[in-house]
Amino acid sequence: MPGSKSFEQPHEVSPQPKVDFKSVLEKGEIISAETLKGYFPIQIVRIKDDGNALFRPDSEDRGLRYDLEILASRIDEILEFNLVPPVTFRNLEGNNGSMQRFVEDAKPAASLGEDWVSLVDSGELIKAAVFDYLVGASDRHRGNFLINFKTGKIWLIDHDHFNLIDKKMTLTPILWAALREGPIKLSDDMQTKLRMLLVETGSLEERAAPDIKQLVDSIRRRTQELIETGVLT
Repeated sequence: MPGSKSFEQPHEVSPQPKVDFKSVLEKGEIISAETLKGYFPIQIVRIKDDGNALFRPDSEDRGLRYDLEILASRIDEILEFNLVPPVTFRNLEGNNGSMQRFVEDAKPAASLGEDWVSLVDSGELIKAAVFDYLVGASDRHRGNFLINFKTGKIWLIDHDHFNLIDKKMTLTPILWAALREGPIKLSDDMQTKLRMLLVETGSLEERAAPDIKQLVDSIRRRTQELIETGVLT
């Protein structure tokens, strides 16, 4: 492989507005909810004055679990990557599940063809690759990350059982694209963010299910590895 690339401070792409999205998702008045065509039992929910959200009811047979969605969001928050749309727990019509902000201005990478990489900001791509490596994403196909092709922003979605628990670790499209020119040297800023995550892994395990504790333990090991080596390979 060629020599490692240096991780530069990523260009800040379309930061989220200063809105308490989680509070809106958790408590906002619901105007309507209907099954998302082709994605049963996921529902698209209209929230008064605040656009749409996706509700994924807990459904073990379909791999949907709100605790996994919320874990992915929490890791993203700790790292300050701004890659996972805000998500929170909510009960909708008697069903427990995750309520996640619906990203209006982005499309699945699968709909953008093989050249999706050219539409992505390089800093966003590297952050997404680090995230996928840390969580051990095993089902990050091009249908479960979104791209705003006008700004180069990436959004990572669908953190379900198949992606985070059913481990068949593969080189995801994001990791492949980020590493195709060789290993990535992580900057001091990235190392600082990783240390923040390492400190917080204990809190991620609190009151968590056994399989999530195992997942967090693997995230801890990968985080420690990146801190020690300073390189994503």
